[in-house]
Amino acid sequence: MKSATSSRFKKKALSLLFAAVTTLLPSSASSHEPGTEQNPLTHPQLTSRSVEFYQQSDDYNQDPAGHEIKNNPQRLKDIIHGTIFEDSPQAHFIRAYNHFTDFENANGILGFPSSREWLHDKDAQLGDVPTNNFLNQSWSIPLKGFYDSVLEEYQGAYPEGDHTWEHAVSQQSFESLGHILHLIQDASVPAHVRNDAHAGFPEWVRLFSTTDLHDDSYEIWAKNNLPLLSELHPAQMPQYQSITDILNAMIEFTGKNFFSDDSVGSFFGNNSYTSPDPDTLTQRRDGLRVYYYRQIEGEEIPIARRGYLRPLVLDDTVLREQWKVLGTKAVELGASAIQLYFKATESADPCIDHATIQCHDGDMYWIDSCGNVQDVAQYCTDNEDCDNEGCVGINPACDTHAYQECNQGQVYWKNSCGELEEIAERCTANQDCENARCVAPQPPQCQSHADRICSNSDVYWQDSCGNLEGIAQDCLENESCTDNSCVRRSCINNQETYVEGNLCWQKVPTNQQMTSRQAIQHCENLAYANFSDWRVPTIRELRTLVRGCPDIEIGGACPVYSGPDVDWNGDCTNGCPEASGPGDNGCYMTISVQGPCGGTWSSSQGGGGPFEVGVWALNYQRGIITYSLLNYQNPIVRCVRDD
Repeated sequence: MKSATSSRFKKKALSLLFAAVTTLLPSSASSHEPGTEQNPLTHPQLTSRSVEFYQQSDDYNQDPAGHEIKNNPQRLKDIIHGTIFEDSPQAHFIRAYNHFTDFENANGILGFPSSREWLHDKDAQLGDVPTNNFLNQSWSIPLKGFYDSVLEEYQGAYPEGDHTWEHAVSQQSFESLGHILHLIQDASVPAHVRNDAHAGFPEWVRLFSTTDLHDDSYEIWAKNNLPLLSELHPAQMPQYQSITDILNAMIEFTGKNFFSDDSVGSFFGNNSYTSPDPDTLTQRRDGLRVYYYRQIEGEEIPIARRGYLRPLVLDDTVLREQWKVLGTKAVELGASAIQLYFKATESADPCIDHATIQCHDGDMYWIDSCGNVQDVAQYCTDNEDCDNEGCVGINPACDTHAYQECNQGQVYWKNSCGELEEIAERCTANQDCENARCVAPQPPQCQSHADRICSNSDVYWQDSCGNLEGIAQDCLENESCTDNSCVRRSCINNQETYVEGNLCWQKVPTNQQMTSRQAIQHCENLAYANFSDWRVPTIRELRTLVRGCPDIEIGGACPVYSGPDVDWNGDCTNGCPEASGPGDNGCYMTISVQGPCGGTWSSSQGGGGPFEVGVWALNYQRGIITYSLLNYQNPIVRCVRDD
């Protein structure tokens, strides 16, 4: 019998272990917030919207079986219950580790089954949790001891048990249907299909820590903006032949079109994903912010914003538009799953696909729930016998799972002797098998030299698919690329404009003090010297006009050329003797421009830190660079245009 002291020590040790690792947990975590039946959050509310959308369909009106949810309110409660408890919140969300599927390679995280596999894997859902998987990464090692302790109550097995699609249909279980809807909704979260592990870390930790776990901005945004469910407008309920096709459709749509927190930063060099393709994105400016747009189902959607501490970020504007698209798709495909569920359960004795695997004609075959032989699950080699446990090797000379190869439109394993084994990856109806991978069909052959386009100030050839080819016309220094051809620049040195390099300046600025926003609006609305494409110059462009004050000339000691993350005191603010420059009125600028030259606005963000809103300004009279708040009205503006 254990002593009371020993029992108290064990409880204290477990409490300390819990405190040590709770920040590592996928706190409610690796998916949309489930909430509770009394306080439903993202998952149950998406489920309710899917049920409502299904009940508006012609299929619902024509199929009496679907009225079961309306006629028996307990059915909807069962579905909601399943949606919440697929995450197993009572065991610190251990089932959630099986809710990831990489949209390109189909893998899960940390060696856990992918959500595609979890959807059908009865043995995994009824089996023990493989907590040794937490030893695969250094950051997840503490989770093994924690979950071993948590799962003692469940004898090491997953809570909730079998809620596969096969169980949902064969047992006509509405609760299991709710579990399935949860998996589809998780596949509408980019982090879940780009295998971006995440947990309850604050934003500043995500920026400066090397850990693989962080809070997911999209899930947190959705949780905090549940009233915006009204912005979801489902329009179609696609019909699918299998639940796997529905899940695959959600996975591919999300992964190909949207970034997650950790994969958005890889946009500029270390991105292992082929989509979204940077070359297909359109840049648009919104004030001082630059957004990257992607065409999704005929609409231009912002999927990232240019950041300050990271190359790209997902801000509130991006997340809101992402929610409208992905939330709507989750509701639509959730309704498709409900429709498929009722079709599958209509028969008194439905035959469930892929119910078991048995030996047949020397190989392992899938058998449906009616005992009908279906497709091959595993080919047994010449060195293997087939029994109900699988393919058993006779001659160990051939190493199993040596490599993968396409066979009959699917990706199969082959052993080191070149003999076919089981399927490694199932390709959908919309995929081809190429080079041992399931890929989208190749686009038609692109016709070379189909068109000409302006790029990098020259004229380039473009093929019929929109890909840039070789140079077609090299524009001279006094020419610009306009309407896909080289044309002589129209901006010249005269009483109104001054040309330096590729820039055309207002010779005399507008002699009016204004705020930064007023300056931006002024230049954008300016019609001057027969041009209407004026803008506020960057701080680097303003420095090209400096003469006689070395610290702030291009190449001078002042380090300010663009963003806010520089030490701008000292070399930028030492200044030169006031009004003693070589230019007009003693300005420290070229004599080719005239007029007032005090503080002059730039369009470059500046300030003492990333959270202080201001822009850089250059004072040509005193020879200093500093920053001004957006609503500060002292500076003037000298507009510029690209020539």
